Amino acid sequence: MVDPYGVYQQNIMVGFFNLHYTPDSKEDYWLFHFFIDKRFQRRGLGSAAIDVLIKHIKDTHLFCHRIRLTVHPENDAGKKFYTRLGFTDENILTYGEPTYSIYI
Repeated sequence: MVDPYGVYQQNIMVGFFNLHYTPDSKEDYWLFHFFIDKRFQRRGLGSAAIDVLIKHIKDTHLFCHRIRLTVHPENDAGKKFYTRLGFTDENILTYGEPTYSIYI
């Protein structure tokens, strides 16, 4: 399954991401294409969106206990962002990109 989500501040769409998953899976939940428009970055919106996503997954995907994502190898800011939110580098590559995960 692929569920698209918009990230909004008031009524303005400021970001987007996809949640890819296998229903009732424990670990096959992937966050793809997560972004916040450059004009709205550094306002805590990305962190808030991840927090809301994790709560949503806990509430609606009861079996899920891990969310994964990949980060472009040269995206140091992204690596720091996800690490600060509790994601850890799994030290494996998925499609040539470092894979990070968080247990929920």
